[in-house]
Amino acid sequence: MRTKTPLFLLVAASLVGCPTNTVMHDAATPPTDTNVTLVDTGVPPVDTGSPGMDSAIAATDVPIASVVDGAAADHPADGTRIHVTGSLVALTSRLFISQSTTSMRCLFAIWVGTSAGGDHSGIQVTESFLPAGANTCFTEPAHVIPDTVMIGDSVTTLTGAFKNFCPAMTSCPANTSEELDVSSGALTVGAHVGDPTSTMVSIADVTGMAL
Repeated sequence: MRTKTPLFLLVAASLVGCPTNTVMHDAATPPTDTNVTLVDTGVPPVDTGSPGMDSAIAATDVPIASVVDGAAADHPADGTRIHVTGSLVALTSRLFISQSTTSMRCLFAIWVGTSAGGDHSGIQVTESFLPAGANTCFTEPAHVIPDTVMIGDSVTTLTGAFKNFCPAMTSCPANTSEELDVSSGALTVGAHVGDPTSTMVSIADVTGMAL
């Protein structure tokens, strides 16, 4: 399992009066005090953790194999909002990945794929959120990825923003791994359909390097 601490940028702007827009009053009509005072609610703007992904944008249907296979004709572009199709199951339970030391956002993940396994059959699904109030990453109720999901549960809906995974501040190398950000998407779990098939691999198979 790879870990990462993605960077998120929260920009807050305050609207102030502009001197060039000042309205001149007739001397016979003095300005009126409306007694309206600006109130600080103490509630900052919320970073959804999914820059460039609008949940109102219709998702494009893409088979799981094409999502993962960069050579597929219908492989999605980075940042595309997609709906992953196919007979999908949870390959892991919900996993805690990290918490940002700057934004304090929590990052959770789950692997989703086909029960048969094989090449281009699974993808890491991630979710980022900011805990409310005094909650921590572990006391905050689950958001999109259910904390009750088990290996072998069917995944009936999987919609999110497709992303190429790259270390922070670097360019993506060729054949980089992919992930699906569901922070503003959807992941629906159905009935348990059985544990997925395991594939025997060596360390060289995983790392791509002969030992």
